[in-house]
Amino acid sequence: MTRGRSAASRRWAIIATGAVALSLAGLAIVSAAQLNITGTGVALASETRCTNGPIATTPETLVTGTTYAAVSLAALTGCDGLSVQVTVYDTSGNSMVTGLTTAGADPLVVTTSGSYDAANVMGVALLVGTWGVPTTWTGPPVEIAPVTCTSLNKNGHTTGQACDVIATWSVVAYNPWPTVSAIGISYAVTTSSKYWQVEIDFSNTTTGFPGWTPTFVGSNGNPISGTCAGPLFVGVPNYAWGTGAKTGYVVGRNDGGSYGTQLCP
Repeated sequence: MTRGRSAASRRWAIIATGAVALSLAGLAIVSAAQLNITGTGVALASETRCTNGPIATTPETLVTGTTYAAVSLAALTGCDGLSVQVTVYDTSGNSMVTGLTTAGADPLVVTTSGSYDAANVMGVALLVGTWGVPTTWTGPPVEIAPVTCTSLNKNGHTTGQACDVIATWSVVAYNPWPTVSAIGISYAVTTSSKYWQVEIDFSNTTTGFPGWTPTFVGSNGNPISGTCAGPLFVGVPNYAWGTGAKTGYVVGRNDGGSYGTQLCP
């Protein structure tokens, strides 16, 4: 019986020894898996984008009409020195133009890879550093048109009849870029009155009008006379042309240049 107990005791001793050995081996494995911190130790760090947005974006650097050559970004606070990339996309989600610069100015103007029609823009995708940042888009302002018309009687008094005008304009000269120093305005008038006048407000900045008082307003035939009251030009057509002559072209300048026949000032 004693011998049997001794054998059983030895078996339990072997099992216990093995369990201790496995336990120690496990501790060794765990120990080997730990970071060996020496010297100055280990530092943990995380990165976040410099701004959460949304960033307001608007068209910038007018070319003509609703065509622009840059995008303005507001309030990139805390992003100085980081790369800024914009992609202007249309209503179908297609890229129209792109631009790349470095943050620092506020507002930040990003020149684009080409000109784009702001009337067709859906939005602007913005990348600051390596982070995408939400944006909002505000297109060109819609205001009272800077070109209007008024129906008159033969004595030059207003009649109250409807008078509508559609006008388009183009840049004639820059001085220097991108300051517009001369613009040409084509117009077409619709009214049942034979007599009318067209009014052009050069101080109005709607869709890129220059916002200045012209030093010269000229025409190549219609209207044939006009007056200037500061930035406001009023032109009277050649009534001898009759009701069919309801179109014309006027050039306004403030750079010392001229065009056609001077109407005013």
